[in-house]
Amino acid sequence: MRSAIFASALLRKYLPDYRLYVRFDRRMSGETRIFLVNPRAEIVPLPNEEWTQNDAEKFARSAQVAEFLRERKIKVQNAEEAVEFAKLFEEVQGAANYVAFLHINTKDFKVFDKAFIEQQFGPRTDWKYTAGKRKEGWSVKVEYVGPPASIQKPPLYEIDVDEQQMFHDLRRF
Repeated sequence: MRSAIFASALLRKYLPDYRLYVRFDRRMSGETRIFLVNPRAEIVPLPNEEWTQNDAEKFARSAQVAEFLRERKIKVQNAEEAVEFAKLFEEVQGAANYVAFLHINTKDFKVFDKAFIEQQFGPRTDWKYTAGKRKEGWSVKVEYVGPPASIQKPPLYEIDVDEQQMFHDLRRF
């Protein structure tokens, strides 16, 4: 299996005991692309990281990513943590797409660490994340604030937390 490691500051902060591997030799649809490995070499596959939407619902879910992050018992207690959590969710869910893009455009790399990109080009300033409190948790609005460009409509996330302010679920609108 050909794979690369995906790393970032958020993964190191919230999932310090895991390495995130992305498989990029996927030849058949339906195969798992994202695997997390802990120090005991236990492998946690995320067999379906993609966003799915039921026709009756106005939102999309990435149930496998939500389940994995829920089991990590990550607290989301304030607006700053809500924004960080939304970005963490995006990184885990989108890791396969980041790696696939770079695999096509580089010479057989093995590790993708967002810190390298941010050191070379600075932090992402074209996107603004704003969190607001909801009864069940937080909403995080993503806005494009960069130069004129043709982009997809940015998402609005709803993050649900339990009584102890631990992440429970995330929906993308």
